[in-house]
Amino acid sequence: MATNLPVSMPEYLPATQSVRNLRVVVVDDLPEIAELMVDVLEMLGQIDVVAVAHDGIEAISAVQVYDPDLVIMDVNMPRMNGLDATLSIREMKTSAKVIIMSSDDASDTRVAALDAGADAFVSKDNIVQNCRVQLRQMFPEYYRTIH
Repeated sequence: MATNLPVSMPEYLPATQSVRNLRVVVVDDLPEIAELMVDVLEMLGQIDVVAVAHDGIEAISAVQVYDPDLVIMDVNMPRMNGLDATLSIREMKTSAKVIIMSSDDASDTRVAALDAGADAFVSKDNIVQNCRVQLRQMFPEYYRTIH
């Protein structure tokens, strides 16, 4: 007796899949701004701040050690600025995305950041909302988990 069974059964994905947290390096020479960024990112959820650096040289080292998904970096810092650090990070062929942040919202700063290889530029004015918007655009798989 023949049965009408399908040749192959479709594979079904579970209703919910866990997505690992974003791994982020925060870079700012001012400790209070770095701490604020860590607090903001932790508040958003689904984010692990794996390192905090205070200049471009430390940022490059942190990227080499922690292989983050994202680097959020200030422009103006001692020893090595954020633009030069971004150029170096891009030469590393890492998949990490880079957001440059600055209190200087001038168009030439924005253009310089993108020319250096940054994926986005955000103003430090209203940093919480600006980061939230950029994270949703850059990491759509986290859209529902980033509040």
